[in-house]
Amino acid sequence: MDIKRSDLKLYARRALKGNWGVVIGATLISMGIAYLFTVALNAVLFAALGSGIRALSGIFSAAAATVPKGNVSIGTLIVILVILYFVYLVVMLLMSVGYQRLYLDVAAGQKGKLTTLFWAFTHSPWKFILISVLVALLEGITMVPVYIMTFAAALTGGSGFAAAFLLIYEILFLIVYAYVLLTFSQFYLILVEDPAKGIFEALAESQRMMKGNRGKYFVLCLSFFGISLLAAFSFGLAALWLSPYVGCTMAMFYLGLKGQVPEIVKQSPAGRAAANAPYTGPTYYQEQPVPQQGTYYQQPAQTTPQESYYQQPAQTTPQGTYYQQTAQTTPQESYYQQPAQTEPQESYYQQPAQTEPTPTAQQAEESTVPQQPDETPVSQPDAPSDRDIPSDTPLA
Repeated sequence: MDIKRSDLKLYARRALKGNWGVVIGATLISMGIAYLFTVALNAVLFAALGSGIRALSGIFSAAAATVPKGNVSIGTLIVILVILYFVYLVVMLLMSVGYQRLYLDVAAGQKGKLTTLFWAFTHSPWKFILISVLVALLEGITMVPVYIMTFAAALTGGSGFAAAFLLIYEILFLIVYAYVLLTFSQFYLILVEDPAKGIFEALAESQRMMKGNRGKYFVLCLSFFGISLLAAFSFGLAALWLSPYVGCTMAMFYLGLKGQVPEIVKQSPAGRAAANAPYTGPTYYQEQPVPQQGTYYQQPAQTTPQESYYQQPAQTTPQGTYYQQTAQTTPQESYYQQPAQTEPQESYYQQPAQTEPTPTAQQAEESTVPQQPDETPVSQPDAPSDRDIPSDTPLA
């Protein structure tokens, strides 16, 4: 991903503009529900502890081992406490998934809704519950060596080997845990965007997306450390602003990995206002286009005549107009159409004008008949006849 960290935060603030009321309202609703569950859990817990203390103090007989008649037994209170705590975990888990869906919608340029907070209750809720259970089991399994080593150290009175083992194990565990957490950090967002995907499919997609981006995500998370410390001194009031800001930034990081950051959040308020301004000039398909070579198949603005192809040009020279009806063209450029004022030798495949008449067949036949000589005798000079020559005249 080539989007800078500062740009991601800037895009998140722009996306939250106009949605602060929704995200803060969702945070308040979540805090209110969590508070109600906490009050109920504390009430049941205190009731169970009170009943247990009275039973252990000997107020009641050992055979009864219950609270006074008409009250709920200790066993019933414990069962109610366990069920209530489980419901609390499920509700808060599904609401946290709804939070991510809300931040993803806001980051995508959509208008946030308060009902999105309960989105996971109607979209594959058991899948998200199963994922949370599996994650909890994996975390518990990774802590088994720590429990075993701690128990062995307690039995043996402590040893340097146990302390060294625990230190090395904790360091390695943190490294591996951080790597796994960064690799599959987009897992929930993938499922939130498309709940129909399988668990392993989402894991593989998250691994592919985070390849080469783990360091960027880690630095992005660290960048909120200072502001989180400042928010801790605000008695939780700053969390109303910080939680949506962090969540929307992480959702923007996810969209950046997919190349789907909306263009509306990339524009500054001034640029957005200019884009929404009314039409004031001859702009075509874009804002203030710059004429350049290679602008084809669209209506250019103030382009030179030689750049206009396959469209009706305005004030173009004749040599730049092809495959359309030209105006004021020279005769040598007009082919396969009726030319105007063309030379006779340039007119093809049509009846020429002002050509020399071709001799007809009768005229050709008459021209082939030989002319009879004139029968008038040519006058010749008188020659002497043999009778006029005297007989005694010697012959030559």
